[in-house]
Amino acid sequence: MKNLEKLLELRNNISKLQFEIEGLMPEAVGEAIEVLGTCENTKNKTVYQNNNSKIVLVFKKQYETPQTDLKLNRLESDIRTATAKLSQNKANDLARIESEIEKHQQAIAELELERNRVIFTPYLSRLKKEYELRRQETMTLKPTLSVFL
Repeated sequence: MKNLEKLLELRNNISKLQFEIEGLMPEAVGEAIEVLGTCENTKNKTVYQNNNSKIVLVFKKQYETPQTDLKLNRLESDIRTATAKLSQNKANDLARIESEIEKHQQAIAELELERNRVIFTPYLSRLKKEYELRRQETMTLKPTLSVFL
């Protein structure tokens, strides 16, 4: 029980540290931007470095969503409306295309069955069964722990 208790304690500490990191991140980013603004060499955007680690300022692209941007919401709605209208106006063409797709999918399925019949032999079947039996015989259960906080 000593190791289990230690494991829970360490996981709990990790969780607390992660929460602390998330709280510190906005101020650290602000500080990094200040450092970057005063440095002449910003090629790698390294804002802090010591002997065994470094901190690099990275700018990730972030976009507004239709839920947070009125214009994106309106454009998304216009796209849905235009698509629905086109689908309605071109219903016959779409039905023909869908029918062709279904026909080709059926042809593919038939060809796959034919391929399987060509490569099927009793010998191959026996080998596959032996393989699966051996695989089942060699199965072991490896113990591991899941920790929930």
